[in-house]
Amino acid sequence: MKRLVLLLLNLLMPMILFAASNDLCFRHFSVEDGLSSNSVRALMQDKYGFLWIGTDEGLNRYDGTTVKLYRLKDRGANEAISSLYSTLNKIWIGTDEGIYIYDYETEDIMPFVLATSQNIHIETNTNYIVEDKDKNLWFTTVGQGIFKYNTITNHLEQYEFKNANGLMASVLVDSENQIWAITNWGNSGLFKLNKAENKFEAFPLSYESGKHDSNALVMLEDSEHTLWLGTWECGLQKIDKYSGKTITYLHPTDGKGATHIHSIMEYAPHRLLIGSDDGLLLFNTITEEYQLFTENETNSHSLSNRFVYPIIKDHEGGIWIGTYYGGVNYISPNTGQFESFVHSRFSNSVNGTVIGRFCEDSNGDVWIASDDGGLNCFSPQNRKFSHYLPLEGKNSLSYHNVHALCMDDDNLWIGTYTGGVNVLNRQTGTFKTYSAYQDNPASLDGTSSYAIFKDRKERIWVTSMSGVNLYNREKDNFTRIKDLDALTIDIDQDTKGNLWFSTQGKGLFKYHPEKQIWKNYIHDHKNPNSLANNQVNCVLIDTNGEMWVGTMNGLCKYNAEEDAFETLTLEIPSHNICSIIEDQRILWLTTTKGLVRYTPGEGCRVFTKSDGLQSEQFLPNAALKASDGKIYIGSVNGFNAFYPHQIKTNVMLPPVIITELEIDNKEIQTGNKLLPKSLNQLEELELSYKENAFSLLYASLSYCTPNKNKYAYKLEGFDKDWNYVCLLYTSPSPRDA
Repeated sequence: MKRLVLLLLNLLMPMILFAASNDLCFRHFSVEDGLSSNSVRALMQDKYGFLWIGTDEGLNRYDGTTVKLYRLKDRGANEAISSLYSTLNKIWIGTDEGIYIYDYETEDIMPFVLATSQNIHIETNTNYIVEDKDKNLWFTTVGQGIFKYNTITNHLEQYEFKNANGLMASVLVDSENQIWAITNWGNSGLFKLNKAENKFEAFPLSYESGKHDSNALVMLEDSEHTLWLGTWECGLQKIDKYSGKTITYLHPTDGKGATHIHSIMEYAPHRLLIGSDDGLLLFNTITEEYQLFTENETNSHSLSNRFVYPIIKDHEGGIWIGTYYGGVNYISPNTGQFESFVHSRFSNSVNGTVIGRFCEDSNGDVWIASDDGGLNCFSPQNRKFSHYLPLEGKNSLSYHNVHALCMDDDNLWIGTYTGGVNVLNRQTGTFKTYSAYQDNPASLDGTSSYAIFKDRKERIWVTSMSGVNLYNREKDNFTRIKDLDALTIDIDQDTKGNLWFSTQGKGLFKYHPEKQIWKNYIHDHKNPNSLANNQVNCVLIDTNGEMWVGTMNGLCKYNAEEDAFETLTLEIPSHNICSIIEDQRILWLTTTKGLVRYTPGEGCRVFTKSDGLQSEQFLPNAALKASDGKIYIGSVNGFNAFYPHQIKTNVMLPPVIITELEIDNKEIQTGNKLLPKSLNQLEELELSYKENAFSLLYASLSYCTPNKNKYAYKLEGFDKDWNYVCLLYTSPSPRDA
């Protein structure tokens, strides 16, 4: 929780549906983060936005940063929570020993003691709760059948299901307010309430062929009003609720399909998320194709546990998944925005961890340079990687530390650290190496190269740790043009034919090859129109011919008429601008603390690991906009790729709830004379002059990227202006109620 007095929330949050199902990234939340148990059997989001988590060790309330634990033992109840449901003023809690009620106003939990006219109380496991349009709550139990409770008349009624020994699995209220029930034990089957006679009747199902039954745990009505049944051992069944015609999918034959389906959720048209004992399935109802997600020890972002129980979608579009042994998993609505690529010993992947350069060839393949893994070629068509490493005694790459790439027709120029410059002929697969020799002035002036560039006259420029070299195609050698006494990391050419050399420590050098005129631009703290820093990482010439410069200390824009630089004031975590890519007049900036979308004249949007980035620390000049519009960005931990048009934002502000009052650092419990009811139920709070040292604790109920929440607060009569803060994410800590 956060401590402020009066607040104003200002948050813009990325939002997108799952763009690519194979990129589902799971964020884990377990006992290590404050959860009372890793066995999660119930999930619910209430009207305020709090996430309620029912476990076999109590009830948890989560606000994005903090867990609050509610104990039922003090009320004489078993701690195992089986179901949760929220109404206007209450949360209904199904346990192994009946039902308990949480009151929002008093923040207390009390047992539901109402009995039927036959003096029957709900005393067994209540595994499902739902409300119909007539203000009836329906409770399914394991041993006592189904109960109907009318919240208006305060009347409780029992439906026994004697043929099933009262062992009910679930109840469904469909779009027509019809009531359906299923049992998974005894005389299993699907039932529908006959409202005229007030009794449940078996609903016959007709299967096309094969061995099938309706031994099920869960039901769903999708947006097209089709019933879906998740069975125990017969997969997923689609039911026509008028004819009873049933089609079976995902039957667990030959090790395929799904066994023991516990949950079904529709998150998009014709897309179902299915929780089972085999993992989480993403099922296409049209193509009948599915993907299975389960735990994977080689992937820290995989599902934490394959035994999937409840699944819900929150108000932001995020997906919460409860598992039996692995706590809660969260799929951000941002999932799919950024493809992640990281080295793996167990599958075809990029070789190397530190990705420093990209280059695209005429076939659309992307060549990737790494500090620690040599040269890679990635095929976007088949998503496969080819690797090029030094091989002793064979024609190969000269060194594994690769820093510069430049395509010259069928020849790929490759700059290495201490291994000279390599040229790979893509047709023959052979390498040629150029190195430096003291006694040969027609050789390179150094064995390391971080920048190679082909200008508009097809001249190849190769820089070393110190100088600039020009390749002579006819003689197959080099002319040493100039010693800059600095490492050049990027070369670009403007509309007037000038070459710009970005150096690490000596600023920018401008050179006109025909006029052979050099000019050096450096930072001068006395001159506001100079470069922001002498460590220049990159230069971009945009579609309008404007030049942008990324330095270690900010983004600069070059004014050609005045031959001066303007340093842009950007509100971003890091001003170390590593690379710049333009797309539709928008600049994408990689930094050492995230990816920035900068719209000139409007502002910035920062993306971090919480948005799906592989890393937040990017490398100088490690970016590429491919011919299909996809942007590749290299980091210290693999690389990301994305289409800019798929990156969307959500302008909806999350709710802010004041949750607790502290006076002299002591929590004031609800029910105290100072706090007769919960804070979010009070219109005003009155304190005496003696109670002047107080804190109000609050929660901003956003789960997508809680570390990006920005707040402003002020105490009227004390603060003149709003105080703006940006809180960093901290690990949740439990608080006992």
